Amino acid sequence: MKTAINHEAQKSIVIEDYLARILEIVSSIRPVFLKNELKFSKKAEKEKLYIYKKLFPEKVLGINKIQNDYNTILGHANLSKLEKADLDFILDLEKIGFSKSQYVAEMNILAQKEKNVNDGFFHFFVGETVYFTFLSTELRNIQYKLDTISPSNP
Repeated sequence: MKTAINHEAQKSIVIEDYLARILEIVSSIRPVFLKNELKFSKKAEKEKLYIYKKLFPEKVLGINKIQNDYNTILGHANLSKLEKADLDFILDLEKIGFSKSQYVAEMNILAQKEKNVNDGFFHFFVGETVYFTFLSTELRNIQYKLDTISPSNP
């Protein structure tokens, strides 16, 4: 019985050691990475703003490209020849008014505002980018399928 208690005590000491190491590692993470906004010099902030304004809305979110891809698919001569799942996806986007999507319009406006150039907002956009990435990938796949359908296929 004494051996079992000793063994349990040793287990708890090992667990406490692991927890202590984990807490030490977490505490050693630089506090600056836990803040919402990093501080840069004025010159670095100016460069960051330039890069953000020139690249972020289109290159990161790809909003205009997604809208163009969607409109190209809608106008494609072989649209009705798509597989049911792909056609349903496009038609569902049309039902929700994607060509004049309020969500896309608001994201585009938010992405272009200089006041939103901060790290906290950037992290928000990174999350939203996932949606745009999935949508863009799906639209490109459908576009590829449309382009490979020959006009003679029923």
